[in-house]
Amino acid sequence: MISLLDKSSVRYLLRHPWQSMLTVLGIIIGVAVIVAIDIANTSSMKAFGISMDNVTGKATHSVSSSNGLIDDSLYFSLRAQYPDISFAPVIEKNVAVEEDSSRVKAMFLGLDPFSEGPFRNLFDVSGAVRGNEITALLQNPMSVLITKSLSDELGIKANDSLAFTSDGVKRKALVAAVTETENEKKGNIKEYLILTDIANAQKISGIYGKISAIDLIAESDSPALLQLEKSLPAGTEIVNAGMRGDATKSMTEAFELNLTAMSLLALIVGIFLIFNTISFSVIRRKKNYGLSRVIGVTGKQLFGTIIFESMLLAFTGSVIGIFAGIAAGREVVNLVTATLGDLYFATSVKAVSISSFTIIKGFSAGIFSALIAAAIPAYGVYKDTPAATLRRSSAENPVRNRPAKFAVISLLSSAAGAGILLLPESGIYLSYTGILFIIIAFSFTTPFVLKYLVGGVLKIIPDGRHFVIKSAVSSVRANMSRTVFAVAALAVAVSATIGVYTMIGSFRGTVVKWLEQTLQADVFISSPSLVARKNDPVMPESLLAQIEEIKGVNTLDFYSDLEVLQDGKIVHIIGASIDPSNYRRFSFTSGNPDEIWREYRDHKGVLVTETFAYKNSIGRGDSVTITGNSGPERMKVSGVYYDYSSDNGHIAADFALFRKLFGDVRISGIGVYLDKDADAEIVKSELNRLNSPVELLIRSNNELRNFSIDIFDRTFIVARSLQILSVLVAFIGIFSALMSLQLEKGREFAVMRSVGLTPGNLFYSVSVQTAFMGLAAGLLSVPLGNVLAYLLINVINKRSFGWSLQFEFSPEIILQALIVSVVSAVLAGIYPAYKMSRTNTAVLLREE
Repeated sequence: MISLLDKSSVRYLLRHPWQSMLTVLGIIIGVAVIVAIDIANTSSMKAFGISMDNVTGKATHSVSSSNGLIDDSLYFSLRAQYPDISFAPVIEKNVAVEEDSSRVKAMFLGLDPFSEGPFRNLFDVSGAVRGNEITALLQNPMSVLITKSLSDELGIKANDSLAFTSDGVKRKALVAAVTETENEKKGNIKEYLILTDIANAQKISGIYGKISAIDLIAESDSPALLQLEKSLPAGTEIVNAGMRGDATKSMTEAFELNLTAMSLLALIVGIFLIFNTISFSVIRRKKNYGLSRVIGVTGKQLFGTIIFESMLLAFTGSVIGIFAGIAAGREVVNLVTATLGDLYFATSVKAVSISSFTIIKGFSAGIFSALIAAAIPAYGVYKDTPAATLRRSSAENPVRNRPAKFAVISLLSSAAGAGILLLPESGIYLSYTGILFIIIAFSFTTPFVLKYLVGGVLKIIPDGRHFVIKSAVSSVRANMSRTVFAVAALAVAVSATIGVYTMIGSFRGTVVKWLEQTLQADVFISSPSLVARKNDPVMPESLLAQIEEIKGVNTLDFYSDLEVLQDGKIVHIIGASIDPSNYRRFSFTSGNPDEIWREYRDHKGVLVTETFAYKNSIGRGDSVTITGNSGPERMKVSGVYYDYSSDNGHIAADFALFRKLFGDVRISGIGVYLDKDADAEIVKSELNRLNSPVELLIRSNNELRNFSIDIFDRTFIVARSLQILSVLVAFIGIFSALMSLQLEKGREFAVMRSVGLTPGNLFYSVSVQTAFMGLAAGLLSVPLGNVLAYLLINVINKRSFGWSLQFEFSPEIILQALIVSVVSAVLAGIYPAYKMSRTNTAVLLREE
């Protein structure tokens, strides 16, 4: 049963709807951001998981090759040698389907209907594909089945022609039928699949006699499996089913973790907002609480009432925030999916996946944050005596007269944060916890800063006609129990903006300088790829000779990029042929470059990127394993070089060594260096006329550089959105503080009006006060913002991705921070100022 005190609390909330709405709004924003980000992460990973399930099915293991292709004769041999093990051949490719102006990423799967029974239900007669559809595939050697999602997206029906790009080659097939998978029937997700018989897949994709993998079902410790593993030819190995999917998903862990952690930023600022509004609510009712204590209400009962009131608001805000987050989830899913496509792997998420854990996480975050924010003012009421509760000064004295106490708390919080951040093994979440302690430390310096800032300003303002300004500034110090937390909330939000802006700017500046150093070729040739930041190895070596014959071409650099599964991890290995005149493009973390390049050319060692070295805890002089066609080989690490093309890093070997390890390989990219007097446009025209079996993407130096920077900018769209949300939350916080402050000071303003202060003077006074609070917040945000930027660059970024970034201080961001702080505060104070200037003086002076 609700107590009388709780009923009184509910009535107060209903009689002050604006104050209640502001608290609820802060919780809504914080919860909505967390839910939206979590939905984006969950949806993209679920889509990827379903895609991998379509490939692996119920297989326990898979036979794979280091170069991604296996002779199908091995499949027939294994079936004959091990009749007790179920085998199934698989051809798997990510393709781009094009219809009119639409382009959709899809998975092309070649399967054997007669072997599929134990593995997947895609070709099971009782599953997605019916018997007559299988017959149609077998009768037409160039036919495929497509899923209903793909059909609906592109408007392609049965008997239509399907055009798609695979391995840089445009291919065509006939759509025999449109089928619907179990996931589509359940409404779980939209699946973009192209299904066909294994023989059709070989013909359509042009890999005659080859398959991608051989799935099998066997106990891990069975003698047959152990014997099979020993009998496999060099260059092939058995891996656990799903290992490749897990390895691919692990590539995105740092990205998702940082995205989730950054989403907590809005909630952290929201906690300040909730703390503001609840504190103001408590302070405004101090007299009522004091009277309640006098007539017998205990501090414990009042504590429970304040917590009950906060939980009521938190419950409302959390529920609304969850629905708002779900509504925003679709747009965030699109942003995250685009980033995953740019950086990691081809994926198309067209359905929002909402898990119960996401709802619980969002709801718990809202409730817990409100509980933290409410606990401090509730404890203040609990510990105060009835006499102290009745005194208005009791709320101000601890804040205004004890700055040293807050300074000590600030130092302790700083020490705790620094201690956490200095721990060498602290993870991302623990590192963000350390940053939270740093933010708290800066927040506790606000009373000290405000006290002495007000004192300094009052000394430089002359007496006389500047009475209104002095009164407004003095009021900030006189009412620090309200103004401190509003200023702190705005300072934290703006500092977060400075930190993220500086981090992105430093990252961008480092990448631009790196691009200028590494992209020295005049023209770059690759094949269109599904993943924007990755070039597939599809170009034949014969192209090199054709390019060298073009007039104006001086030298060529070229490379081949392979992904090899080693010990459950996907390792990028690059075979690069680099002309000695272009060695200057690479910067090493240590060592003599001449010695490093000599070992590289003589195949006595390989190079690794800084990120690869960091994530694998290796350095120059150590060794790495490369699994080639003949099995694993240990290679010396001759040098570690700076590279920002991948957050997982890669190993680079001389192209001749690379070919020795992996056999006949194709080219991923070619850099063309021209003679000084050559015309780049004429050369590009000649390159476009090359006799190439694959589609070529030919770009100038500037085009590729701009393309790379565009990808970088797209990657940080979500981070920039969170910046805006943080400032919005702080704006609401300071608006709440000013509304509560102005309403409580009604009698004071009425007295000022009665002695001659005009409505215009009153409006001016409130505006000056808000502008001063904004200026104070801006000044506080500058050092905190730069500390946050330093920690994001040198701690969070380093531990997440392993990159070394150059800190770039931007003077303009300081000016922007001050402008944003002052303008936000002034705008937030317009309505309170207007309301107080229009209120009837007689009503305000009337005794209750």
